Amino acid sequence: MNSAGRSLLIIPAAGAGSRLSYDGPKCLFEVAGKAMLWHVITCHRELVDEISVVVSPRFKAVVGEWLEAEAIPNVNLFVQPEPTGMLDAIMIPAPFYIDKGLSSVTISWCDQICISAATAQTLAEKLKPRLSAGLVFSTIEIADPYIHMQRDSNGVIHKVLHRREGDTMPAVGENDCGLFGLSASTYFHDLKTYSTQVELGVGTGERNFLPFITWFTKRGRVETFTAQSSMEAVGVNTRDDAIEIEQYWGNS
Repeated sequence: MNSAGRSLLIIPAAGAGSRLSYDGPKCLFEVAGKAMLWHVITCHRELVDEISVVVSPRFKAVVGEWLEAEAIPNVNLFVQPEPTGMLDAIMIPAPFYIDKGLSSVTISWCDQICISAATAQTLAEKLKPRLSAGLVFSTIEIADPYIHMQRDSNGVIHKVLHRREGDTMPAVGENDCGLFGLSASTYFHDLKTYSTQVELGVGTGERNFLPFITWFTKRGRVETFTAQSSMEAVGVNTRDDAIEIEQYWGNS
C-alpha cells in the first residue's frame, strides 16, 4: 500500500457479458476458473487501501453477493444508472471518497486481466506523491492496436486514436493496458473539470475517459512506462480472447 497516503482502486464493471455469450455481468465471466473481477482485484489488492467496483443496476445484487462470498475487504459497490461511458463510471465514486484522505487513484478495466505484478507495482511506485505525475499509465507496442497514442516530435501524446470510435488505426501502435494512475488532485479536480466539457464519442455516443489524456497534457504532467508484455493490452471481449489468455498463462 501507499504509505504516504491512502490509495483507491476503481474498477468500472458495468458491462454485460453478451459478446461472451454469458448471461451475467461481464466482470464475473470466468477465465482460468476465476471471475475476471477476481483477477483484477488480486493483481492490485496489496497495492491499494480501498477498492470501488462500479456496476449496472441490473447486476448490483449478483456482484454484491459475489464480493460477499469472496470476503474481499475494503470494497465498496457503486451503481452506474445508465451506460453513458467509462468517464461517468470512473467519476461515480468521487463524492464518497473526496474527504477520505486519498493521495492516488488507480483505474483498471475489469476485462484487462493480464496486467503483470511488475506493471502493477511500477504504477503504484510512480503514484507515490514525491514521484508522481498527475497521470501515469502503461503502454505497449502491438500490431493491429485497439487504441493508439499518437505523439508529436517531442514525444507528447497529442491524440488518442480509438478503433471503437471509427478512427483510422496504424498497423502497429502504442496501446494502453487499461490501467491508469491519477493523483488525488487530478482525479477530484482535473477529471471533474474535464467531465463538464467532454464531447461524446463519434462512434459510440459515450463519454469516454481516454481523451482526457490529451486534455491533461496541456495542464499537467503525464508519464507513461512500458508494460512487461503485449498480453497486458488484451481485453477479454470474446471467448477467443479468454482462450488466448488461458493458453498464455498455461505456457508462462
